[in-house]
Parts: sequence; structure tokens; C-alpha cells
Amino acid sequence: MAIHERVDLFTYANACHVVAVYENLVVDYARPAFQDKPSWFDSYVAVFDKVATDPLKWSNQIVPQFISVPQHVINSSTLVKSHFDTLDDDCKDLSRNPNDRDAIDDAISQLRSILNVVTTLMNDCRTLVNDLDQYSGMTAQVDHPVLLDGVKLSNDQMVENYRHIEYLHEEIGHLQAEIDALSHIPTPEAWAKVRECREKIQSDLQLLNSLQSDVIVLQGMNASIKGMQLQNQQVVSNFGAIRQQWGDFMDLLGNLQEQLNVTIEVLPTAFNFASAELNMAKVEWGNLLSMSRDLAGISYS
Repeated sequence: MAIHERVDLFTYANACHVVAVYENLVVDYARPAFQDKPSWFDSYVAVFDKVATDPLKWSNQIVPQFISVPQHVINSSTLVKSHFDTLDDDCKDLSRNPNDRDAIDDAISQLRSILNVVTTLMNDCRTLVNDLDQYSGMTAQVDHPVLLDGVKLSNDQMVENYRHIEYLHEEIGHLQAEIDALSHIPTPEAWAKVRECREKIQSDLQLLNSLQSDVIVLQGMNASIKGMQLQNQQVVSNFGAIRQQWGDFMDLLGNLQEQLNVTIEVLPTAFNFASAELNMAKVEWGNLLSMSRDLAGISYS
């Protein structure tokens, strides 16, 4: 496996793990911290919760397959080698007598045993590739729009809060100016108006503090979701190399399946052709084993 492919796999795994961390920053921190929770927050969190837990599918469902599929090949290598060794003996007998029925039957039995192993591996790999495709589609087509929406919602809310803050500052300034003007008028009506202005200023200051506090929460939420969005894009951009890697792995299994099936079919009537196919199957198994060892050497923690 090329070094860059190892890096892509590692980066992809890390990106998925990092995304999971942001849930605490966005939901657990923001919900209790808001002084005046935005009207859209709860409905967005309901959607966001799924996005934030999607990486668990990576660590709980896909990564175990990344480990188990190549390890299955490695664990099967001794058994498969013993079948190939027995096939070598059968081929020696058939090279002397291509019509040796016992050697043909035993060779076909050995080939079918190898084919059973390869078929199981192919099924496991197909499941892995399907899960990868679903995860990639979900990451790009479902999760990413939700993250973009979160960035926009928090941005828009900050803009609204800033406008309200600016308005309150202006209103407090006007009220203070009115108080200053009325302070020179010693009448009960003026004093009542001053009291009213001061009460309004106090109310505005409380609202101002609430809005400013919520802006800080929104800034943290916005930064966290932007971080998730960047990680999401990193996951999507790295997915191509990962999908290609496991697609190549599945192609090796498919080629091996085909060679074994052809060998089983032609062995009784065309030994020389079957022998050539068998040799190619051995090479393909060696390639598969080598690739499996590379894949098994990758850390996803």
C-alpha cells in the first residue's frame, strides 16, 4: 500500500473521531448556557444530534470491519496454503496421468475449499464497501447540509443579537440624555419621567447583558460547527482513496474467485489450462495476503 493511502485512512479515521467530540461543545454547552434560547435551537439540535452521532457508525461499524476483513485473510493463510500444497501434489499426479480420477476429485475438493474461504471473504468485503458507500453518502449529502445550516442559523442569530445590542445602546443613550435634560426641571412630572427612564435603562441593561452573553454562546457554537464542517469536508475528500483501496481489495477477491471457478470447471478436461489458472490463483492469493498485511498494520486509534 502506498504511504499516502495509509495517511488518508488515518486522516479519515481521525476526522470521524474529531467530529464526535464537537457534540459536547455544541449541544451540552450551548443548551444550558443560553440566557434566551433561540426559537430554532431545539429543532436544530434534534437534527444535529444525528449528525453528531453518525461518527459512532464509523468507529462501531466500519473500523471493526477494516480490522476484521484483512485479519480474516491472514488467519486463513495457513489453511489456504495447505490446500495449495495438496493441489501441487495432485497436479504432479495429473501431469503424469491427466485422467487420474482420484487426483481430479481431490484437486476439485481442494479448490472448492479455497473457494469457500474466498467467497466468505468476498461477502465480508462487499458488506464493508457497501457500508463505506452509505457512510460517505450520508457524510456528504446528509450531514454536510445540516452543518451548513447550523453555521447560517448561528450567524444569523448573532447578526440579530448585534442589531438588538446596537439598538439598546442607542436607546440607553437617548434615555440618559432625557434624564440629563429633565434633571434641570424641578417638577413632579419631570421626576416621574426620570424615574421611568431609569427603570427602562435598568431593563435595557439586563437585556443587553443577556444578549451579550448569548452572543458568546453563539460564537462558540458557530466555531464548533464550522470545525465540524471542516472535518466533514476532510472526511469526504479523503474518502476517494479509501474507497479505491477497498475496491482494489475486492477486485483481487473477485479475480481469485473467477480463477478458482475456471480451474474447477476445466480441470477434468483441460489440465494444462487449469494448471495455468491455478498458478495465477496462487499469485493472486499472495497479492491478497500482502495487501491484507498492509491493511492490518494501520492504526485507527
